[in-house]
Amino acid sequence: MPVRTKPSRQEIAAAENLYRDFRERQADGHGLHKGLVVRTGLMTLRSFFQTASVRERVYLFTAASAVWESHAGVMLRRLSGDVGEQISSIQNASSEIPQGNADLSRRAEAAAMSVQETASATTGMTMRCRTMLTRRGRPISCPLGRAMLR
Repeated sequence: MPVRTKPSRQEIAAAENLYRDFRERQADGHGLHKGLVVRTGLMTLRSFFQTASVRERVYLFTAASAVWESHAGVMLRRLSGDVGEQISSIQNASSEIPQGNADLSRRAEAAAMSVQETASATTGMTMRCRTMLTRRGRPISCPLGRAMLR
């Protein structure tokens, strides 16, 4: 059992004006297709789903899906390539860390040895200064400072 609704006065007036325009050939941008009011001219594509057959709609959907899948595949490949580059960069950096640590350790050891050599040389100079001053019978004083003679 079909269900129909009664159109409002405004809807009736709009339809009468539109059909009058069709009769007088003044319906710019509109046309009729199997009883449907459709767009014409540059706006024809807006009426595509009203006028297209099921076969045309399925074909369009299939083509759009293929294009989308292709685009998504390209984007996924680009993304995986970018991620691969980032992983490679992290691997390179992480392999450089142990080398840097070893180099830093060698430098710290060399600096420690240098400090020990300096301390040893200072102690030697202090001892020589004491020996020289005590042989001459003078009180012990040294240009290196009193702290060095204790």
